[in-house]
Amino acid sequence: MDPNSPEFRKAASELRARALSETPDLLIQVENALNPGYWRHLNPEMTVCGNARSQANRRDDTDPSCVERPLQMLSSFGYFQMPTVVAGLAVDKMRRCIELTRGAGWHPAFAFLYDEFWWAFRASALIRFLRRALGEDYGQLPYLWGHYVAANSRGWRPHVDGPTDIKKLTVWLALNDATLDNGCIYVVPRNTETEKLSDQFLSIETFNCGDIRALLQNAKALPAAAGSYLGWGPYLIHWGSTSGPQAAARISISAEFSSRHSDPLDHNRTLMDADANSPLPSFSKRLRLIALAIKSYESFDPEVFRCIPLAKQVLAHTTVEKD
Repeated sequence: MDPNSPEFRKAASELRARALSETPDLLIQVENALNPGYWRHLNPEMTVCGNARSQANRRDDTDPSCVERPLQMLSSFGYFQMPTVVAGLAVDKMRRCIELTRGAGWHPAFAFLYDEFWWAFRASALIRFLRRALGEDYGQLPYLWGHYVAANSRGWRPHVDGPTDIKKLTVWLALNDATLDNGCIYVVPRNTETEKLSDQFLSIETFNCGDIRALLQNAKALPAAAGSYLGWGPYLIHWGSTSGPQAAARISISAEFSSRHSDPLDHNRTLMDADANSPLPSFSKRLRLIALAIKSYESFDPEVFRCIPLAKQVLAHTTVEKD
């Protein structure tokens, strides 16, 4: 939905009004959000700040060469696809976790309070790929999200991922099969016909007919099997398509990673270690990251507006931690 459209503004206004009228519920929700025990009780098969890494998310049979084709795709077209890497058992648990979390009234992004959602981006094949693409000492940026595209709805509008001034990659993980029917991701691969449009996408106010034809003819659907990764750089036009009226919900998560050596704005201060042996963020830091993501992405989805009061309260009740 276009954030400048009357429909978006109306939905935003209604959600803000509803949020203001739900102050007692907000107080309870804030109390629950700050309580690790609440989250363990909500999803008992998941772990919150556990002492050991779960082995269930790893596929030991992954061919080490599986990163070669994704690296070629990234170099040639600005995006990549990887085969199923995360084990089916872990994917099923994460999908159920998001369904339970959302059913309890939370945004899917709150699933990142659970360890498994962090380990999912530390699979050995993905680490090999990111080291080759970004450098040996790459880190994780403070941008993460949980996506739930219900039947007869749509994902995010066409956009490119910011910040665009650093060497970074967005990594997207399918938690169930993303298909043509349930709103899979579409991209505009970078090539001689689309490169200039992609680079200037953030500043272009109107497109001429030739530009539109080029974008439409180059658009590519990316169906993805559960447990597989997609990803792209900061200058790739992409979006979530519209799902069918009878489609199963499309459920996925995403995170972003950056090189430590190409950063003019010193984002290194916010980069988190993402090596398989690095400790996961604390519970408080996870809460802050989720709250900051909610505030950052409110323009993409009117449903996020109802989470803004909660996000502000979470930030008020947690402190910034030094890495």
